[in-house]
Amino acid sequence: MQFRPTIKLTLTLIILTTLFTRLGMWQMERKAEKQELFDRFENAPLMQVEQAIRQEELFARAEAFGRYDAKRSILLDNKIWQGRAGVHVLTPFILADGTTLLVNRGWLPLPPDRSALPEVPGDEFPVRSVAA
Repeated sequence: MQFRPTIKLTLTLIILTTLFTRLGMWQMERKAEKQELFDRFENAPLMQVEQAIRQEELFARAEAFGRYDAKRSILLDNKIWQGRAGVHVLTPFILADGTTLLVNRGWLPLPPDRSALPEVPGDEFPVRSVAA
């Protein structure tokens, strides 16, 4: 039995090759867009949070002065880090003018049996917080 390509098979292969080449080019364009976003994030200016909100800065390292309301923390469950189950701690941060921001304070491990929640560190006194 000898292989004899048909016109239909040849056209199908040409269409698929064109499609996959275009998809590969699209992926490279997306990579360049993502790299630009990462570069903007890495080189973001440091500014006061009020100024960043006013200027609608998408990428800014915001500096704020206020206090955490640790009694109202939210634990975002089912977060795995380095193979361990844990939670992300989201805590309201109250600025001097009364504005409240929700700050991700990081990840805390859960006990293996999940019998108790992790203890959230409480900072009731005024602090300086810088978010990157």
